Amino acid sequence: MASLRSGSGRDDRELVHIETKQLTLVIKGKPYHEQYEGLKQYRRLDFHETMEFFVSGEDILDVKLFDVDAGELVDWSGGHRPIFFENGVYQLLVVPKTERVLTFYHESPAIRNAISLVDIGGQAVLMGNLYFPNEVGLSTFEIRDGHRSVLDVTIEIFPTKLTYKQDYQILLDEVSEEIYNLAFHFIKRTYQRARAKRDDAPSRSEFFRLMEAHISDFLHAIRHIERQPHHQLSTVHVRVRGDQLGRLDAAGRNDLRKRPHVFRDVKRGIDIGSRTVMPQSGLKAKKELTYDTLENRFVKWMMTRLVEKLRDLFEHVQGKQKRYETEPDPGLLERIQSMIRALETRLRHSFWRPIGRLDRSVMSLVLQMAPGYRDAYQLFLIITRGLALQGKLYRMSVKDVATLYEYWTFLKLGQLLGKKYKLISQNVIQVNRLGLFVNLEKNRSAKRVYEHPYTGERITLTYQPYEGRLPTVPQMPDTVLAIEKKGKDYTFNYIFDAKYRLDFAVSGSSYEKRYGMPG
Repeated sequence: MASLRSGSGRDDRELVHIETKQLTLVIKGKPYHEQYEGLKQYRRLDFHETMEFFVSGEDILDVKLFDVDAGELVDWSGGHRPIFFENGVYQLLVVPKTERVLTFYHESPAIRNAISLVDIGGQAVLMGNLYFPNEVGLSTFEIRDGHRSVLDVTIEIFPTKLTYKQDYQILLDEVSEEIYNLAFHFIKRTYQRARAKRDDAPSRSEFFRLMEAHISDFLHAIRHIERQPHHQLSTVHVRVRGDQLGRLDAAGRNDLRKRPHVFRDVKRGIDIGSRTVMPQSGLKAKKELTYDTLENRFVKWMMTRLVEKLRDLFEHVQGKQKRYETEPDPGLLERIQSMIRALETRLRHSFWRPIGRLDRSVMSLVLQMAPGYRDAYQLFLIITRGLALQGKLYRMSVKDVATLYEYWTFLKLGQLLGKKYKLISQNVIQVNRLGLFVNLEKNRSAKRVYEHPYTGERITLTYQPYEGRLPTVPQMPDTVLAIEKKGKDYTFNYIFDAKYRLDFAVSGSSYEKRYGMPG
């Protein structure tokens, strides 16, 4: 494994220099990756990709960016070649121009904690290293004065072994394609009427388009529920006169035990010891029809959740975009408001008003099979997350290239097997109360089982199986292919190790001293 680099190297350059009325920000590091022996070699490459870089904030005076071709800092104008790479370490320095104490914020706790305040000559300076281990894509950090952001900087991290705009996107698309195919297969077996739509747009755009495509079907399912709702009989207790009491249940008996003063002596009644008594009043159990069931509460929660997501989308569109300062589209705002009004109209319906708040998880056959409920639940899963895929692969925003490559290797092998053999079972796509989710995570196993169409022999593809009972140390290979053969009481196992990380054995590094070559 590559050792973490620190300090200033021979080829370190000042990559970013930003001046505002409140601070000076400097980012320093190598404007190339270690796979290139130096800046001159990187300059000679036929490199046509350009990096994205954005700066916004208060009272910005000057923004300069290192230009690879010019070999110096130039005014930020766009179209610059990449200077930030995965596994690179970049020194950040923020010097305030006032007595105010500034803070650093990044969504990643690891990066956030790497930048700290250092007292230099009585001045609180922000200092530390930005490190992006196997991560690519956009990364945004803020410099804050209290709770107010005074400077936002977005840089783009490029991969080193893949062409970012082509190979990386193809790799990502292939992983997503196979995941979506598995989800379609699951939904097809679970919901016969599934009509899911895939979109490669960002999450808010995807949600809006899916919402617009399915809102009418969703509302139709809600109206069907209102006409034929799920109901149940519930027991309620009412206080009645003693002569109206009949056979008491446990609640009625407990009530009389706690209220002995309600008993009166009578000629004909209940014999208790030497007394004959009757209660003046008591609790009588009655059965009532109620629609306040867990299933109806869940449907109401689905509508409420969609309204919340639409309001979040409305606020996002209504506010000016920091990067582009574009005015919101009135037509788009009206379409979002129209969907909000349609859902709120249903929530104000007399049927839904008395329905209570969902306070527990719901796993019910009513949601999976009953007309109206089944359709609403299916559409909610599709709308809220594309194909309702909720897993590590999507939560991590697919920036970790090494992990993505491991996923791709496992899924690609499964895709190749699926062309010749029949898929019997898989747990890559599973379902829980939140919907469908992707069971691909670090230190967690996933399995796909295939069957030979003629011999019936099983072929099992496993992602990160744990092997603990070994004479050496426990092992967890990336992918294992186990093939059964008739007449054999053992399987033929093939191990696939996805290799993405590469140490370039930089001169003077511990890896170069130990091995003498990249590996």
